Amino acid sequence: MLCQQKRINIDSLIYDDQKMDQRMEKIAQNIRRERQRKEVSLSELAAAANLSVSCVSKAESARSTVSLKTILKIATALELSLIHISEPTRLQL
Repeated sequence: MLCQQKRINIDSLIYDDQKMDQRMEKIAQNIRRERQRKEVSLSELAAAANLSVSCVSKAESARSTVSLKTILKIATALELSLIHISEPTRLQL
């Protein structure tokens, strides 16, 4: 009843692994692109974000799903917003 009243599309709330993987891959590509553009090494970024080199490497390669907190730490260390790290078109302006 509540869904009908507010017209919520339940299908849109279902977790979609493929879409999530695609988003994580884009975020990973953007992290790597920005790190390289700013000429920052993995270890320098890890230190600035207070993360391990392994954690930053995983975030850049999308080998595993990283937390939003980790992405936020990396974005902050790169002086980017979450919007910029998650949307490739914004980085290429």
